[in-house]
Amino acid sequence: MLRLKQKTKINTVILLLFCFCFSGASLVEAANASPELAPLSFLINKEKFLDPEYLYVDIALNPNLNSINAALMGIEFDPQALELLTATTASSCPLLINEFIDNKQGRADLICGALVAITNDSPIFHLKFKKKVSGFTNLNFLSHSTLLLADGHGTPVPVQTESHDIYLVK
Repeated sequence: MLRLKQKTKINTVILLLFCFCFSGASLVEAANASPELAPLSFLINKEKFLDPEYLYVDIALNPNLNSINAALMGIEFDPQALELLTATTASSCPLLINEFIDNKQGRADLICGALVAITNDSPIFHLKFKKKVSGFTNLNFLSHSTLLLADGHGTPVPVQTESHDIYLVK
């Protein structure tokens, strides 16, 4: 557990440095801005929902008047019900900075960055899970999930997270 916390702290520092180096916003603009709450959500792929083997989920964000250029997502899932096989970045946040998946604990930490600020509702990660059982399970965002403003400082944006109950059809 200590190793995971250290790795997450190191990745957060790397993410902050990335945001500081690649942001194009002025420092005056950043001083006057106050970040708006940005909702995060899980979107289930409805066309592939009945696939007996896999569950396809997108992590989406609504920047809500913010310009975002990086995201750190912590997610939690039931390891008895799901196994996270792949986590890929979406075109809105194409730079995969880090991916840590622990299927035994049922959690993942994913970090992505964007050279162009994200200003629209956008998926930022595509997840592919292997279904292990049928029945109800859930996906949760962990409390350290963070979005960073494209303001030259990597100012954290307050996020609103959701838990998503899913019925797995196998």
